Formats: sequence, C-alpha cells, structure tokens
Amino acid sequence: MKRREFLYTGAASLTWLHCGGAEPRPAEPDAVVSACTLTGTNAEGPFYSEGAPSRMDLVTEQTPGTLLSVTGGVIAFGTCDAVAGAELDFWQADADGEYDNVGFELRGVMTASASGLWELRTIAPGNYLDGGDMRPAHIHVKVRAPGFQTLTTQLYFEGDPFNETDRIILESLIMPVTDNPDGSKSASFEFVLAPE
Repeated sequence: MKRREFLYTGAASLTWLHCGGAEPRPAEPDAVVSACTLTGTNAEGPFYSEGAPSRMDLVTEQTPGTLLSVTGGVIAFGTCDAVAGAELDFWQADADGEYDNVGFELRGVMTASASGLWELRTIAPGNYLDGGDMRPAHIHVKVRAPGFQTLTTQLYFEGDPFNETDRIILESLIMPVTDNPDGSKSASFEFVLAPE
C-alpha cells in the first residue's frame, strides 16, 4: 500500500502522525491527514563547496574517526509521497572538527532511489569552536529535486554536550544515535521537501 493511501484510509483512526524527524502532532478526528512536517532549514555556513564528487561513501579505510552510517528518505510535504531521484549534497568536518576547504574530503553528492531512499557512509564529525562557543557535531546537507524548494539544513546527534547551548540548532534536526557492536554508529532521518 502506498504511503498516501495508508494516510488517507487510516486518518480517522490515527492518533499520531510522525514524519520528517519533528515532534508528532495529534490527528484531527474525522479529518484527512494532509501533510507531513516540513524539515526545518538551518544555516549553510561558510564551508560549502560546489562540485563535490558523486558518492555515498565519504570515507576510506585510512580516514580517522568513528564510522557512521546515516540512512533515510526524501518525501513530499502535503502527500508524504517519496521524492524519486532527489539529489543530496553532504559536507562535514572531520573527527577533529576541521573542514577540507581545498579538496573534497568528507564531501559528496548522491541521488536518492526511486523510493526516495538514501544512505550516507561517513565518520562522526568533531566539534569545533565558532566564535566563543563550541558547535555540536553536525552534518550539512542540501537536498534538491525538480518541483521542490532546495532545502539547506544540518543534522545533529542526540547526546552531544553542546546541543543545549548552540544558537541555531533545531530540536527537530537532532537524530537518535545507535552504538553498534562493532564500534560504529548509525542514525536515520527523513527529509520533507516543500513544493516550489
């Protein structure tokens, strides 16, 4: 059953709907659930570089740091339908909180599947000083798809000690993190795009 069909046929009996990494909201009784929660925008920052290579794996065996896998989907606001072939442009700091501003280390562009699914293989980014404050660990991303507004945002990690003091963080962008038996970490996030 398509996601839209499920939402429309089951809306009257649903108590909660949760899409896009934001807080769930109550469904109105006898009403059709008509929208997922838009993913919040977040600052691009000064370290974006165009032209990153096409890849889903940003690391090699020699890249220092804790391996991290982030998976998720891209869906449309208003329908919750998958956005096929969305482009995701990721960039982040290394384990020491440094960005590669000369080349394309820890930068990559990938295309979501026909079902809107994607997977990023990278390392956990480090914290760094921004002015007088430490920034929580985060991964930057731009999500683009024909017919939708470009989304520029950042993904954060549950449990980071600097989440509470960051000036721009949004709670809806904080991902729960799983510690895997092999020492790696994993997380997931679903982007909800606004139509043009």
